[in-house]
Amino acid sequence: MSQAVALGEPIPPNTSHAVSVSLPTWSANVGYEEGQDWVIKVMRTGYPRFFMHKNIRELVFHIIRQFGHPGESAMPFPSLKTASRCHDFMVSRLPLDTHAKIRVVSLMVMPLSASETSSDEQLSSVTAKLYCIFIS
Repeated sequence: MSQAVALGEPIPPNTSHAVSVSLPTWSANVGYEEGQDWVIKVMRTGYPRFFMHKNIRELVFHIIRQFGHPGESAMPFPSLKTASRCHDFMVSRLPLDTHAKIRVVSLMVMPLSASETSSDEQLSSVTAKLYCIFIS
């Protein structure tokens, strides 16, 4: 018989790429929908449409630190098309005076050279392009 998964824990448990989150009671579901702290603060993961994965949050932290301006937040996108669609949506919904505070940035992630890594890190040969929306 399977064990109950605690509130806010990933489903399936013990995986870094869960597909769902445990909301084991009706009150937990209601609390989630209403944004109640007793639910939200214990959630380690969530549904991808509504919850940013912890690895993506960490990526955003580094992007803001490296490329952001004070007070900005950022959202990464895999393509210019999706970043542009989000930008256009934001511009269509936000007041005119905030439009200049929204910018789309193209970032190229390059592999580190051997001199830039510690001896225990593995080198990658992957190059990736990433698009970010910054907003203050």
